[in-house]
Amino acid sequence: MLLLALGFRLRNLGASLWLDEAYSLWFASRPLDYLWQVVPRFEPHPPLYYTLLRPLLAFGQAEVLLRLPSLLASLALLPLAWRLGWEFLADRPAAGRLAGGLAALFLALAAPQIWYAQEARPYALFCLAYALLILAAHRLLLAWEAAGPWPPLGRQALLLALAGSLTCWLHNIGPVYVAAVMLPLGLRALLHPGRWRVLGQLVLANCLLLLSILPNLLHAIARSRDWIQGTWLMPLTLTRARAIIEELFGLGSALPGPTAQLALQAAFCGLALLGLLGLLRRGEGGVWRAALLASAAAGPVLAGIGISIAVSPVFLLRTALATTVPLHLLLAMGCALGFRGAWRAAPAGLVAAVFLLGATHGFLWRPAEDWRGAAHLLAEQAGAAEPVLLAPNDVELPIRHYLDRAGLPRRLLPVPAPYPAMGLPNRYELGSPAVPSLSATDVERLVAGLAGEPSLWLVERYGGGEPLGRALEAARPVLERYAFGPAITLRHFGAAR
Repeated sequence: MLLLALGFRLRNLGASLWLDEAYSLWFASRPLDYLWQVVPRFEPHPPLYYTLLRPLLAFGQAEVLLRLPSLLASLALLPLAWRLGWEFLADRPAAGRLAGGLAALFLALAAPQIWYAQEARPYALFCLAYALLILAAHRLLLAWEAAGPWPPLGRQALLLALAGSLTCWLHNIGPVYVAAVMLPLGLRALLHPGRWRVLGQLVLANCLLLLSILPNLLHAIARSRDWIQGTWLMPLTLTRARAIIEELFGLGSALPGPTAQLALQAAFCGLALLGLLGLLRRGEGGVWRAALLASAAAGPVLAGIGISIAVSPVFLLRTALATTVPLHLLLAMGCALGFRGAWRAAPAGLVAAVFLLGATHGFLWRPAEDWRGAAHLLAEQAGAAEPVLLAPNDVELPIRHYLDRAGLPRRLLPVPAPYPAMGLPNRYELGSPAVPSLSATDVERLVAGLAGEPSLWLVERYGGGEPLGRALEAARPVLERYAFGPAITLRHFGAAR
């Protein structure tokens, strides 16, 4: 299974970095004091991932090297998933081995897991940390069950605090995931015969966890206002939520037509419910195992939907990615506990086939931001003295990275100011206090200030410089247009009329 997973994840591992990965490289390249004190003021992710990336920069900045932590974390998730299945069904070793093996297989083939294993972003490590958190929570439940009315204070509580801290330091949505796991633990502690000793362990674990994440938690709370006021995401609708769930499991491309896709979703939900029912039948311990997996799988998704509807839209696909770990485990348990003998092969084969189709289709159509290609075009066609306007200003990060690697400096002008441009009077519409939008005054100033230039370039990401582009087209002829995927456009302008 590891070899199968590696085979899928190696493809495109050396493709061009996209914008968010260029962020990772830029942050990891900063001095440690800047990374931990200044970057959290404008970056939505905690600095731990970028700190882990720093040592690799001593060996270069190749795409494969930058994505190596994500690849290794994605591969490490497979044996951990097998371990989870085995421990959740330890009283039935054969079913436990089957459930763990199927969970590992499903994660090896799941398209979103493959995508994020190929990105220099923290999501693959976040999934691994969440799996460790679920494992720690389950072991704490087992310790409570085995110890009788007065369970001793054990290392399980410390492991829970450590895994929860890692989860929170890898993503600012981490506290939501920790809460989803702590909820069933808290209920179990309240209902335990030795509730005060058990609650003491849980309170101690959570106090240690809170102390370890407090600095980042304060930064996340302070930064939430930036995102609420500046998010560019569309409001969440039922149709969009269903599409996100399809993409989360790689189901959207597996079957054509909405009816077939809806039937497939229903089948997957039914299989996961079979897994829950199989756990519920295993006595009181099974009830709490089922509660733990159900909360770990559904809690963060429901919280993300609630935040998107009541407060501000969030990236549900990315923020819900780690829930695929308990969900895939439930699918595997549905196969192992809901069917007998050879009949288990049918649902397991269906899930594996659907994931395989989704992963293969995803490789064929998933677009990439080819900043390497855009930079090479500028290196070949833009003169060293020609101004190259970059909009939004964070476009500077990938363009400058690839031009610097080629040793070909160009006259790059991020607009309205170099990244990170904080504290300007402009509107910040992209959810980052470091990426301001262009104002009408900025456009007038730029057009007038560059009027004497015989030619210039404008590089945009998703039309981030469209007001400037329209003003330039009114004043200058467009000599060439280029596009690199749906995100990147380049325009070469001649002399002012």
